[in-house]
Amino acid sequence: MIILSALKLDKRFRNKALGTIIILLICRILYCIPTPGVSTEYFETYVQANTTLGLMNALSGGALSQMTVAAFGITPLISATIITQILSIFIPSIGKTAKKKTRNDEKRMNSLNMSIAVIIAAAESLFFAIGFGERGLLKEYSAFYIGLTAVIWTAATIFISLMAKIITDNFIGNGISLILFVNIVCGFPSDAETVKNAFLDGNYGINLTVRIIIITAIIFAVFYAAYIIQVTERRIPVTYSGKISADISGKRLNYLPLKMCPGSVMPIVFTGAVFSAPTFI
Repeated sequence: MIILSALKLDKRFRNKALGTIIILLICRILYCIPTPGVSTEYFETYVQANTTLGLMNALSGGALSQMTVAAFGITPLISATIITQILSIFIPSIGKTAKKKTRNDEKRMNSLNMSIAVIIAAAESLFFAIGFGERGLLKEYSAFYIGLTAVIWTAATIFISLMAKIITDNFIGNGISLILFVNIVCGFPSDAETVKNAFLDGNYGINLTVRIIIITAIIFAVFYAAYIIQVTERRIPVTYSGKISADISGKRLNYLPLKMCPGSVMPIVFTGAVFSAPTFI
C-alpha cells in the first residue's frame, strides 16, 4: 500500500521504478535469446540429471538449460563479490579498500569485482564451449564457433552485471537481488508443471483436492520458513560511554543486529558455482 501511494504521489520514485522495470525486462530478454550454433536439446537433458547445474539453471530462470546468450547470467559477479570478500581477509590492501571509507575505495572495489567477474565468465564460457562443444553442444565444433560462443556468453554476463550496478546506483533496490528474483519467478511455470506431473497426475490413493491442499500448504510453509530465517536477528545491546542508550520510555536505542542468515542466498550461489566448475572444465 505504501509503495502504491509513493508511485502515485512521488514522480521521482515513479521514474526510478519505471527505469528499474525496463532494465529488468531488457535483462530478461537476453535470458531468452538462443545462442547461435548451439544445440539446446543436448544440454537440457544434462542439466536435469545434475543437481548442482539444476540450481544454477533455476537462478538463471532456465537460461542455462536452454543455452541462451545469458546462460551464465549474474552468477560470475556474485562469485567475484564473495571472492573479493575472502581476499580482503588475507590481503591487507584489499581489506582496507573493502571498508569503502571513501568514494574512490568504492570505485576500486566495484572495478575489482567486475574484473574478477569477467575472468570467471570468460573461463567458464571457454571451458564450457570446448568441453561440451566436442560432445554435441555445438552444432559445428570448430575454433571459430568455440570463440564466438565464448565471446557471446562473456559479453552477456558483462552487460547484465553492468545493468545490475546501474540499478543499484541509480534506481530502486539491489540490482543483483532483483535480477535473481525475476529469474526465479520466471521459472515458476515450469516448476509448477513439474509438481503437477509428479504429484497431481498420478494415482496415489489420495483425493485430488486433498493433494492440492497438502502441496499448497507445503509451498507456503517453505516460503514462510525462508522469510523467517531471512528476517530473524538478535539485537545485542551496545552502550557507549557518556551517551544515553535509551529513550524516555526505556526503549534501547543502540544495538548491534546479528542476523540469523547474514549472507542471504549469495553463499549458496557461490557454492553452486564452485561445485559446478569441475563439470564445466
